[in-house]
Amino acid sequence: MNFKPCDFTNVSDELVRVILTDWKELLSRIYFLTQGPP
Repeated sequence: MNFKPCDFTNVSDELVRVILTDWKELLSRIYFLTQGPP
């Protein structure tokens, strides 16, 4: 399998999106856990 730079960039962008989404989810959960239910 030979990887093209554009393919690698697309994969990296996808990974970044997933990581950012997970961080938002984690931060929101931690916030609710520390603040308690509204």
